[in-house]
Amino acid sequence: VRDALRAWVAQAVTWHDPTVLGVAVATPDLESPDWAWLKWLPHVDIPAEADGVGPARYLTSKPEELVTLLGPTLSDRPAFAGGSADALRHLLIIVDDPEFDLSASPLAAGRAGVTVIHRSTTPPHREQYSDPEKPILRVADGAIERWQTGGWQGYIDHADSLGVDDTVHIARRLSRWDS
Repeated sequence: VRDALRAWVAQAVTWHDPTVLGVAVATPDLESPDWAWLKWLPHVDIPAEADGVGPARYLTSKPEELVTLLGPTLSDRPAFAGGSADALRHLLIIVDDPEFDLSASPLAAGRAGVTVIHRSTTPPHREQYSDPEKPILRVADGAIERWQTGGWQGYIDHADSLGVDDTVHIARRLSRWDS
């Protein structure tokens, strides 16, 4: 699953300038090789904020802290209404914490220009409605399945994946400061 998540993030940041795409991640494994490469990306910088070592970042080990960091940015966004959010910097928010209850979080509210990906181990309820605005995807056996009311259906036969070494290379090439 993380190979697919890395591929999705790497594709997004490769093709979108940090002025049009921001990335925010909460995971207890932030310092693991799976996610440590994110620190190189200018896409994770919090605009106009600094901490003790440089630009403040939308990176944290706790989803609740990420909600706090994103609070001002999310509160300025209108609810998602299906229209274009071209004037807003799009936010890709990843919560890689299966224990986090996304439904009880402000991140669950649909906001214009915001995409939330939550890695969860909780399967959908068999009667759960398949919302086209909030698809539920599962990476299984190298493929992506999409939840449809009543069960999983094939969606993409072969999920993109990217290993840690390749992702680190991409992130370092996109960074502002490559030592």
